[in-house]
Amino acid sequence: MNYRKLQLILVFMTALLLTACDPAVEFERVIENRSSYDIVILSQDSLYPAYNADSGMVHAGATRVIQQFTGIGTVSKFSYCGVGEGEIRFLVPGFDSLEVTKDPTINDDWNYCILEVTRFQGGACRCSLIISDATIE
Repeated sequence: MNYRKLQLILVFMTALLLTACDPAVEFERVIENRSSYDIVILSQDSLYPAYNADSGMVHAGATRVIQQFTGIGTVSKFSYCGVGEGEIRFLVPGFDSLEVTKDPTINDDWNYCILEVTRFQGGACRCSLIISDATIE
């Protein structure tokens, strides 16, 4: 009987150790509207079913989280910020002739930031696309 309890304890401890080794990561993709215009974001989340994605208005001077992910992974997994063609589009309501010149498909238009690093390279990171008056024509 004592041997059986020892086996169960060892199996439990091994399972606990193996699951504790996976790094956890929190990722956000945000739009920072530093312009004097309100911006409408149209986001298609059908290609990323594991993400929570959001479409809507980003008022002048505001920031909006458009995608979030929490799960197992590393912060380096999210270092590429560009999105697929047509996944995110911008509109400037009331100004049909104005367009946002930042291209969300181009990685260089995004700012990648590691907010926190935890064990095994997990942690929290963020991709930000900053829209200013200079990027609206």
